[in-house]
Amino acid sequence: MNQLTTFKILATFCVCISFICTLPSSYKTLKDIIINRCNDFQKKYTNDHELALKKRINCNTLWNTFLNSFSGKDICQIKSYDELFKSIKLKPIKNKALFWSGTNYIAHNFTEIKKNFYTLEDTFPGYIANNWNWCVLLEIDNKKCKKNCGYKSNGEPYWKKASETFAASAEGTAYVMLNGNNPKKAVDPTSIFAQVEIPVLKKKSNIEQLVFFVVNDQNTKAQENCSKGSLKNLMINLKKEKKKTECYDNPKKSDILNATVSLICKLKPTAYDCTSNQYH
Repeated sequence: MNQLTTFKILATFCVCISFICTLPSSYKTLKDIIINRCNDFQKKYTNDHELALKKRINCNTLWNTFLNSFSGKDICQIKSYDELFKSIKLKPIKNKALFWSGTNYIAHNFTEIKKNFYTLEDTFPGYIANNWNWCVLLEIDNKKCKKNCGYKSNGEPYWKKASETFAASAEGTAYVMLNGNNPKKAVDPTSIFAQVEIPVLKKKSNIEQLVFFVVNDQNTKAQENCSKGSLKNLMINLKKEKKKTECYDNPKKSDILNATVSLICKLKPTAYDCTSNQYH
């Protein structure tokens, strides 16, 4: 092989996986995160566990498939993770799937205590990518990060596909935790929950019921609840799709919501439900 041929091969290699060529340090960091988390998850959840994958994944192969999502693409080009998720097969999650929107820290603090509920972040695709800073890991410059290239072009497509996979695995009763004081509405139309998860849950014949919990960690009364606003409209639409719904915004009427509000009060004692007569 002459020098010219060698140069052409190397040049092609760099174009195809310019992510590696231009970002050598983050390449190793990201590779280590994915492979280590992939192995850790499969050691933690063996075949008999509900969260275990249907089929074991080769973590090096997973990394290569992930990397191919970036091959030959500009960092601001929207990525597709379809090939990656073809290899990720989740078991059905019956009566234990907890969806959330605007309630990130409450939902996950809750599932840490109540082990009989699972969020997306407890499943394999959520576990390996949880709390990533996409701009840091991909070494995207500040100018492009300010344009949201890091998350909008790379992170958001991943989480949308992960959310679709999670919703597709839910069966029976699905639970949803929403924020009654979300400035964009309890059911935020721009959220992944509204754009991805709800459409999947609506179509699934084996989703029999959706149970909603409206929480409030602010020191003012919630702007939306079960009887008004975007959540009420969503429940009307779900009933048209023959889905049963329940909704709780009063802690006294639901043990689960009562436990959630109790947790909120420990984390944020000034929250409205902690200081009002509603909770005491």
